[in-house]
Amino acid sequence: MTTPRPPAEIITHKPYQIINNKQQDVTDEFLLGAKKTLALALDNNCMAAIMTERSPSCGNSMIYDGSFSGKKIVGMGVTASLLKENGIQVFNQYQIELLESFLKGLE
Repeated sequence: MTTPRPPAEIITHKPYQIINNKQQDVTDEFLLGAKKTLALALDNNCMAAIMTERSPSCGNSMIYDGSFSGKKIVGMGVTASLLKENGIQVFNQYQIELLESFLKGLE
């Protein structure tokens, strides 16, 4: 995917459908990115990840609702969900203190 790229939102979950604001289906690109991220995390024995909240890929508690109206809903992005399903804790940029607590618990 290009950077920068048009905003994208999850339209449906499992099976996922993700479209950008130009109405282009970008589901395959997001799923490939999620799989590559998981492989990299597993290869490096990651136990936690910090990801960007509200992203269709990285959101760990809130994402946009798929209407491109700015409305947020409870949910997870595809990468955050895949990491969590594989035992990797996912935190967002507003949860640094929770991450610190998680890491202290590992000591």
